[in-house]
Amino acid sequence: MKLIFSHLKIPQVNFFIIQDKNLNDSNNLKIICDQIVKKLNFPLFIKPANSGSSIGISKVINKYDIFGALQKAWTIDHRIIVEEGLEVKELEVGIIGNRNLIASEVGEVNYTSDWYDYDSKYETNNKIIIPANINTSLREKIQTLSIQSCMALNINIFARVDFFLEKGTNKIYLNEINTIPGFTTNSMFPLLWQSSGLEIDELVARLIEYSL
Repeated sequence: MKLIFSHLKIPQVNFFIIQDKNLNDSNNLKIICDQIVKKLNFPLFIKPANSGSSIGISKVINKYDIFGALQKAWTIDHRIIVEEGLEVKELEVGIIGNRNLIASEVGEVNYTSDWYDYDSKYETNNKIIIPANINTSLREKIQTLSIQSCMALNINIFARVDFFLEKGTNKIYLNEINTIPGFTTNSMFPLLWQSSGLEIDELVARLIEYSL
């Protein structure tokens, strides 16, 4: 995903990819750690490429914690993504459609923890703001990037596209695409579409229609 988006000039935070490396080998670990420190600025987020709910992700603020974070991610997936951490707001948009994709209103998740980890997703009271407090130009840019990124990866029917809005610069970065977003009455995906004029029963009917 990240390589495709880089080719298409879709904005992302600086990243480093690890794959086809045995991280049980201490020599490999040392080489990779040196590469990460040389390429990226702290703080870092070290993530397994495949996971959900922030499981296996670590925030790293110095080079001495890279080893443990890499090994933690490696237990989940042998492909690992390392990203630079920025001071950001978390923005999300829903996508539905088949051949023609439609973007929902943009929402913001406001959390009180240091970063949006597993506990903050499920064990604290986050504030969901829909529509997000952003200007029209920024909202339209996010919606356009959401559709463009899903089309690039051949994603349709439904998805949730997550963005970072850097505080201070208002720069937008695409974080990831969630191809199976949460679908409870309190989940962001149906709330985004409710704010866009589709109640959950109509939304489900639309998704069934697209699938058939």
